[in-house]
This record gives sequence, C-alpha cells and structure tokens, in this order.
Amino acid sequence: MGDKLSPELLYILSPHRGPISGVKFSPDGRTLAISSADATVSLYRIGDLDSATPPVPQYVGRLHGTHTQGISDLSWSPDSKSIVTVSDDSTAVIWDAEMLQ
Repeated sequence: MGDKLSPELLYILSPHRGPISGVKFSPDGRTLAISSADATVSLYRIGDLDSATPPVPQYVGRLHGTHTQGISDLSWSPDSKSIVTVSDDSTAVIWDAEMLQ
C-alpha cells in the first residue's frame, strides 16, 4: 500500500444564514447550487474542472422570495436550464436557472 493521499482544501463557501440542506452540480458541470434552511439557493459558476489549476467559484446569484420555510431538496433539469426546489412549506418551485448563468 502506498502513501495515503491528503486532499487539498480549495475553497470554503458559506453563503447562507441557515444550515445547508443540499449541494448539486448542474448536469453540464458549470454551476453549483447550494440550498439552505434559510429558504434560498445560492448559485456559483465553476471554472473548467479539467484544467491544471483549481477552478475559482464565482457567485452568480440567489434564488429566493417564494418559499416561506427552509428548502429541503433541489434538483437540476437535464439541460441545466431549470432548478426545482422543495420546501418544508409543502411547495415545489421551478426556477429559471438560465437567467443567472
């Protein structure tokens, strides 16, 4: 058995006031969505994951204003153009993620 690899910490993202409830990359790999108990989703554009240098996440916006309670899950559409969020307020919302990308 060889040496164990030690992963390198690249970034800490802390965009929310409440606990984080989900983290999902878009199917095209370009955007990271982070949902929270504060009823918001933060979106970050991610650089080329195949490049020699680590990608720098760029904040592109926040989805908010519809849910009245925390977001419990999120999912991307296969084409990366929409995000659906579900909340403890018993609602599901479909968001246009293209406008933030």
